[in-house]
Amino acid sequence: AENARELVEILKTAKTRGVDAQGDVEVEIDADGRLVNLSIDDDALQGRARELEDSIMEAYADAGRNMRDYVRTQTTMRFGEDGGSLKEYLNSVDSTLGSLGAGQR
Repeated sequence: AENARELVEILKTAKTRGVDAQGDVEVEIDADGRLVNLSIDDDALQGRARELEDSIMEAYADAGRNMRDYVRTQTTMRFGEDGGSLKEYLNSVDSTLGSLGAGQR
């Protein structure tokens, strides 16, 4: 029970970042995958709207993968390699956070 409470507390404040390939766009998300911060370099604003959209989605997908890996690491440290009693939760996290930015072209 202590491991579960500890994990919940960590995830309440967890945030992770992702960037696009050019490093012009940075996205920060929380453990639920919600966007909490978006930074766009001036260079990215000079291009076409479609390119900016793709860069944002690329950074969002990167942030999702980073958070998915963070949640998995924090969970397996406390409940074993397969997540133990939280295996279903990890599967949900893999699906949800792993699909962020999936509409990226």
